[in-house]
Amino acid sequence: MKLDHIYLNVESMDRAIKFWEEGLDQKISSRNGERWANFSDNGFYLGLYSPTYDGEKNEVGNNINLVLSSENIKDDHDKLKTFSSSVTNIHTAGDNYKYFHFTDSEGNSIEVAQY
Repeated sequence: MKLDHIYLNVESMDRAIKFWEEGLDQKISSRNGERWANFSDNGFYLGLYSPTYDGEKNEVGNNINLVLSSENIKDDHDKLKTFSSSVTNIHTAGDNYKYFHFTDSEGNSIEVAQY
């Protein structure tokens, strides 16, 4: 596994993009409608995610979601189950984004994704 991206849950995609572009001088690199936007810097990127788009009720505000990329999500899922008692099932979003969450030794929620 390797570091891949960090994303923030947002309530309003347009408002969040405007803040990052105009307030923080970051240029958006891609956008998927009201669901997702990327600000990329040398392969590692910041994502903005609207959880309500997918019918999720994730916390908005004061949140950061660390994502690790996986080349074999099943193997990594099995490995992490030996280290953490709070590993979720593997889920699929869209056509090819597979992911699961686990809690690290300090109580931080981390996502592992393969896409």
